[in-house]
Amino acid sequence: MGHDTVRFLFQAALYEWAELNNVHIETDNEKNQQVDPALPPPPAVTPRVSAHIIPADTFSATLGGDHEAFIGMFQMTVFTQDGTGTGSSDDIINSLKKVFRNNRRFVGRNDEYEFVVQITSPIHTPEGKQEGVEWLVHTYFEYRADINVIIDKEDFEYGLPPS
Repeated sequence: MGHDTVRFLFQAALYEWAELNNVHIETDNEKNQQVDPALPPPPAVTPRVSAHIIPADTFSATLGGDHEAFIGMFQMTVFTQDGTGTGSSDDIINSLKKVFRNNRRFVGRNDEYEFVVQITSPIHTPEGKQEGVEWLVHTYFEYRADINVIIDKEDFEYGLPPS
């Protein structure tokens, strides 16, 4: 459990949103014909979102090692048809801002643990740019997840040297 669980939770929410909004999603380790220069360009560009996790530090706030924190960014690049204005990309981004709002928590549970990741920033939306026959806008937000780890005390309890 860690950044892989964060990725799973965010992608699950994104796929659910995409199904309701008729937008194609690309995630880590997927290849799309529309962005592969070795393939011919598609006849029409479908609105799509390419989503990737960008992990940052993993750290512990305790000396005992019973805490782990995972921080990073989740980037979503919105692709729409170039030359049609920014309206459709703006609509997609505004809709994503409702799903991935600042301070929202995503929770995953199984028989062994509960994992909570919280969005710690609003979605940042820098300027868009033209790339080929598409208009793209990179958006991202920051996240943090804290977990308490059950440590086998035999792993770190040692006797002190005589004084």
